[in-house]
Amino acid sequence: MNKQVILIIFIFVVSVLGYSQEKNHEYEDVFNWVKETFEKNDAGFAYVIGIKGKDAYDKLNEVTLEKIKKAKNSDDCIRVIQSWQAFFRSGHISIRKTDKANKIANNTPKNNIEAKKGKKEKGVLIKENKFKKYLDKKKALDYEGIWQSGGYVIGVKKIESNYIGYIMESENTSWREGEVKFKINATDNSAVYYMEDHSPREFDNVDKIGNAYIEMGFINLKRIYPETKPKKAFETYLKSINATQPYLDKIGDNTIVLRIPSFSSSYKKAIDSVLLANKKLITSTKSLIIDIRNNGGGSDSSYREIIPFIYTNSFL
Repeated sequence: MNKQVILIIFIFVVSVLGYSQEKNHEYEDVFNWVKETFEKNDAGFAYVIGIKGKDAYDKLNEVTLEKIKKAKNSDDCIRVIQSWQAFFRSGHISIRKTDKANKIANNTPKNNIEAKKGKKEKGVLIKENKFKKYLDKKKALDYEGIWQSGGYVIGVKKIESNYIGYIMESENTSWREGEVKFKINATDNSAVYYMEDHSPREFDNVDKIGNAYIEMGFINLKRIYPETKPKKAFETYLKSINATQPYLDKIGDNTIVLRIPSFSSSYKKAIDSVLLANKKLITSTKSLIIDIRNNGGGSDSSYREIIPFIYTNSFL
């Protein structure tokens, strides 16, 4: 069974949550079904377990089941399962309600009450100059600072027990200045990140890479104030992991890296273009690394032109 079929099944199962009486044992049944289906059908399951270890997977399942038991509604259940699946391939598997399930859920009395209240994260608005003066006085670098992620400039300020990431600038018109983009729990280092459509995504752990980067799941942020000089290895890693198009880099006298973020048919032209443009370099360099981390797969035709380099070190 391929990933597309698994995705369809996941959407169907979560849609059933919209019709359920929202009892916790039903959420446990759904999680167990998703878990077993994933284990039996996902092509990359054994590979991830081999890399991260069965002990880590068993611990993940134990923690996830405890969270499922505490889920208050189907949305909580979905967020827990989304966090679970990020263990395998962040951002490449979607779990959501169908439109029909959303309509039913949104018409329940509880959700109507919340809608009337306009329940929303309390905004944060600190003038940039004032915030920079505050940061200049700090002796140690922690999460507090001004960060950039894609089209967002985000200020991070510790408020009580959370580091609050709030919008300072946004190219996305659905996000306004002062709105909360994410929260990092200062106690256990877990986080909630609000996606483009404002839906929450939970992460069990946040990593601060040196003083220059924050990584939470598939979300990466770069510190832009106070300015720090990142290590080249971090820059290389983030360039690769955030790549949206194929590219080739020379990382040593005898080594080059071909980065391919996807084998989708829509990437074939770009992949072939990189190969043609760098034919001489590839064929004259001793070692070729093909980086396909977080590559969700795709069409056989997309990687066809790479095969001659692997076996004959030249075009057929």
